Amino acid sequence: MKRNAVFILLIVCSVLRAAASGVSDFFISEPDSLFALIDKTTRMDMVDYYRSGKKIDAANRLDGTSRIVELSDKYMKIKMSEASDIEMRIEMSGNSDTVIVVSKTLHNPSPDSELMFFNRYWKPLNPETYFSAPVVADFMENVSGNEKDRLLSLVEYPLISFGFDESGDLIARVSLGDYMIKENYEQLKPFLEDKIVYRWNGKKYKQVK
Repeated sequence: MKRNAVFILLIVCSVLRAAASGVSDFFISEPDSLFALIDKTTRMDMVDYYRSGKKIDAANRLDGTSRIVELSDKYMKIKMSEASDIEMRIEMSGNSDTVIVVSKTLHNPSPDSELMFFNRYWKPLNPETYFSAPVVADFMENVSGNEKDRLLSLVEYPLISFGFDESGDLIARVSLGDYMIKENYEQLKPFLEDKIVYRWNGKKYKQVK
């Protein structure tokens, strides 16, 4: 009898934990590293207002404002300031391990992102386990050899941004125009792909060919 009771209790706890693991719960529970600009009480208020149909501009610790742009069970986008935003998505790895995927993007003015991975307790995970980050060469097509090398040598600041589309795919884009000499960029532009798409396969993100 005791065994059955313990077993049932474990199941109930598991269900309750799963129910409390929506992306907004992780937004609120994050330990003031990614979201240090916004205190926990304000984060809770932002979520409550959004769910009631109101997108508020909440005061942050830089005397500016932050806002929830989009929120669903698995995805969230927060405009942290005029120059930065954070996108979060939760994925399941294997049967039950939660992976929190975070894209932190700075706009100066072109977007440049850092992609990070965490477990449900906000412990950092090795990004290389879940994703092979692209380089500028990966965005190039219809050119190879010495000419490709020559064009790549013109790139001084290889800015790459990451975001999620409506289906949950991870989208990588390269931003070069704002920082390259115009003539150099015009040489490179015809060979650049607009984006690279990655899809979660249950264990990691794989490029969609």
